[in-house]
Amino acid sequence: MAPVPIDTSGESFTALRSLLDQIADNEVPAASRIAATIAAQQFLESLTRRLVTEAREQGATWDELGEAFGTTPANVKSRFGSYRSYDDD
Repeated sequence: MAPVPIDTSGESFTALRSLLDQIADNEVPAASRIAATIAAQQFLESLTRRLVTEAREQGATWDELGEAFGTTPANVKSRFGSYRSYDDD
C-alpha cells in the first residue's frame, strides 16, 4: 500500500498551528492554553498512529519502532499493535 501524503497546508495542520499559537500566547488564560495543549496532543497522537501503521506496512519492525520511540519493542507494540494479531512481529 502506498503511503498517503500528509498535507501540511491542509485544514488539520492549520488548526494545529492555531493551537500552538494559542499555547504560546501568555495573554490567553492558562485553562484555555491547557485545553489547546490537550487538543494538540490528540491530533499528534492520531498522526503518530497513522505513521506507525504506515511504517509497519513499509516493513518496519517493532524493534526499529521501539528504537525510534526510545523504548522497548513490546511497549510500542502494546501501544500501537493490533489487539487481534498476536503474531505480528
